[in-house]
Amino acid sequence: MKYSSTSFDVDTLALTREGHLHSSLREIVAEASRVINFQDCSIALYDPVQQELVTLAGSNPELHTRHTRFKIGQGIGGHVAESLESALVVDVSIDPRFVQLGPRPVGSMLCVPIFQEGRRLLGTITAVSRQKDAFGEHQLRLLEMIASMAGRSLAQLVRAQQLQVLYEMGQQLLASTDTDQVFDLLRRSVGGLMSCDLLHLRQIAPIPSKPYTWWAASPVPDPPWPDLSALMAGGARVLLAEDLPPGSIPPVGVECHSFLFMPLLVANTALGYVLVGSGARRAYSSEHVATLETIGGQVALWLRNAALNRRVIDQSERLEALFLYSSEAIVMLTDGRVTRVNPAGFRLLGVEPDRVLGEQQDAVLCLSPVEAALGERPLYQLRTPRGSREVEMSISDVVAAGEEHRILTLRDVTEQRELERAKAHFMSMVSHELRTPLGSVLGFADVLYMSAGDRMSDEEIEYLEHIRTSSRRLVQLVNDILDLSRMDAGRFHLSVGPMLPGDIARQVLAELSEMARSAEVLLEADVPPNGSAIHGDARRVHQVLINIVGNALKVTPVGGTITVRVEYLGQDVRFSVEDTGPGIPEHEHERIFERFYQPVTSRGLAATTGSGLGLTIARQLVEAHQGRMWLESEVGRGSVFFFTLPASRKRRRPRRELPT
Repeated sequence: MKYSSTSFDVDTLALTREGHLHSSLREIVAEASRVINFQDCSIALYDPVQQELVTLAGSNPELHTRHTRFKIGQGIGGHVAESLESALVVDVSIDPRFVQLGPRPVGSMLCVPIFQEGRRLLGTITAVSRQKDAFGEHQLRLLEMIASMAGRSLAQLVRAQQLQVLYEMGQQLLASTDTDQVFDLLRRSVGGLMSCDLLHLRQIAPIPSKPYTWWAASPVPDPPWPDLSALMAGGARVLLAEDLPPGSIPPVGVECHSFLFMPLLVANTALGYVLVGSGARRAYSSEHVATLETIGGQVALWLRNAALNRRVIDQSERLEALFLYSSEAIVMLTDGRVTRVNPAGFRLLGVEPDRVLGEQQDAVLCLSPVEAALGERPLYQLRTPRGSREVEMSISDVVAAGEEHRILTLRDVTEQRELERAKAHFMSMVSHELRTPLGSVLGFADVLYMSAGDRMSDEEIEYLEHIRTSSRRLVQLVNDILDLSRMDAGRFHLSVGPMLPGDIARQVLAELSEMARSAEVLLEADVPPNGSAIHGDARRVHQVLINIVGNALKVTPVGGTITVRVEYLGQDVRFSVEDTGPGIPEHEHERIFERFYQPVTSRGLAATTGSGLGLTIARQLVEAHQGRMWLESEVGRGSVFFFTLPASRKRRRPRRELPT
């Protein structure tokens, strides 16, 4: 399909390119011949780029198939096109404005302008007779009526042709895969609907790309262009050369005098802009702006959709890379059958792809639960042709392409678990070996202390007290290490039975009352008098609470207060320990539960003395009860440690089931 760089107008080229223009014009001439007696009738259409009229149809085919061109102001048609007024010439020979036209003498002439909407010149229709005084006002009015009907008929045909071009463009955009194709389609569509000597497209979002430029008869295929994004604030509009900033248009190709500028917008988001240029000085109108807005809207949607598609493709490629190169085994199940397995999965399962894909889950994944350490992800034993492996497994349910899938992610922790068991065994052995002599040291120290009497000086008794205190601290440290080693090895069990939370709180405060008196800190209890019993390990809950209150005593200043509360909140019982100490910075609220971590004061010193294991063990004990522990604190305003325990026996730790 050939497109000219200098078209007649928005409608005439569209008509010409489909071959409908000449047949429509011939019908108009035939209609004129039925009501007006003439020797010849012709229709010329206006070319705004060349500022000329072009004869395209007439009653004499031999005379009017040459597409004669004549300037505005030349001949009767040129004068009518210039004045936009109808002309009646009763005797051409005596009228100095006109000359003899064609190979035969002319006696009288009628010429009427053909308008589009808004009195925009479309062309002229001219009737000629060899006789003088062959036409009068009546024939002039008849020809004006025919010209008016012709204008409306051509406008409808033009609109139909415009819609056809836009439809074809939309269909081709759906099949376009890159911006080069879209720009070529844009160039052909715009060139088929309006005067187009220049077309410039620049994409600025979501990802800026190279600008695209087409010039009519330009020796430079893609000249450098400045960025015209500043013009986008004014919206779609007609511009003249003087409206553009200096240097906006590179001095190559056809010199353009009028322009159409249109931002490419989707949901008020600017994606780029289009600039169309013409060598004519008044080539564009508001109708051209509306046409370009329709075209640009389709292009903007394509750019937006192309960016979204690119994002989806990029994300899919990243996910596929993660799937293929993940060190963890990934197995996809659909309707209980294995549909995808990544390379790490085949290595873990120890089978070939053709032995796995399409098989039922139970035939591929031979899993049985394994006792895990407190706080760990569920552990399973996986039986494979190469032996048993211990794996951590997480399960995700997803919907893709309208189908439900289950994604199993398995991490082989066999070697890690073996190391942890070896470590736990070593720690347990060392702790037991330490606890025996420590027990002897502490026992003999207590015997000496109780039987000292007058046989030991005050200084010696003070030394003996240091021995007893340090021994107790070492015993507590050994006990903590033993607890952690059991938890890590999965050999830690609770002795669950009925217990009264209020009694445990009061017992802890009684045991620490002497320490509080020595530290000059007030201990308070806010405990319901008739609280109901719950199920848990009373000894371990006592251990949690005494650890928290003991820590609070270490940081609360002289004259401060520590309040222990027990509250029944629906399905939970909540314990809280509030102190008036220095508070803990927010960035340490989670770290304080890490192993061996101790918060640091503003002076750079440890806030408490100890191993840094107490809160770690306390949280794991609470979680073993299916509870939760957390901290609320603000520097300078004290701290509140909370933990909850299930009030109902039904909320005990659930048995781990295999995924189905």
